[in-house]
Amino acid sequence: MKVYQNMTRELMERWFSGTGWVLSPEHGDFTGKPVGFHYHDVEEWLQVTKGNVTFVSAGGMKYPLDVGDVLQIPRGEVHDVEVGPDGVDYQMWVPVAVPEEKWETKLTDEGMDLIRTNLAVPEHEDGGDAPFFDAMLSDRLTFYGVDGTVLDKKGFFGRGFVRRGRSTSGSVRVLNRTPGSLLLSTVVTVAGVGGPPQSFTNVRLFVLEESGLKCRVWANYPEPG
Repeated sequence: MKVYQNMTRELMERWFSGTGWVLSPEHGDFTGKPVGFHYHDVEEWLQVTKGNVTFVSAGGMKYPLDVGDVLQIPRGEVHDVEVGPDGVDYQMWVPVAVPEEKWETKLTDEGMDLIRTNLAVPEHEDGGDAPFFDAMLSDRLTFYGVDGTVLDKKGFFGRGFVRRGRSTSGSVRVLNRTPGSLLLSTVVTVAGVGGPPQSFTNVRLFVLEESGLKCRVWANYPEPG
């Protein structure tokens, strides 16, 4: 998610006019109510017109918005919402109209446990926590490294663990979900050695096996810049 603080309503309307995006009404009244972690299958842009609201990422990062502030939420971004007793009004733009009954997908406690497991990967990888990865990874794992190396589970452990100053973005996106699988992406930053830090997108496919959802595919590629 990203906050913009200097965008007028007129600019927002001009930005999206003629692009095929639609101005969407608010879906439901959640004033003073717990919302819970969820995601949407479309990208959102919204601008607060009255009151205030705070959006919370899967990793607990908070994005407070006051009147005039604009928030961009990528498709599939897992987030929660905190609204005060006075409520909030906002305008929202989406690329296609979405029926209210399909507007949001709630995440179960089990789903959020898996989300948090993904956010914990950098810490455990830096710490060489083999039991953590043995539990998370499928025995049929295919791992694709940023250098093009392709490994199975045995090869993943065989390469060893190297502390590289990894950190999580605190953000997770649900790219696709079926009754038996979950495709996620997150960004991991590696501290630079003699240079600036580098960020990498990690895409992980979890497939339902006898012992639960296990990571079957894990692919990494560098973020632009």
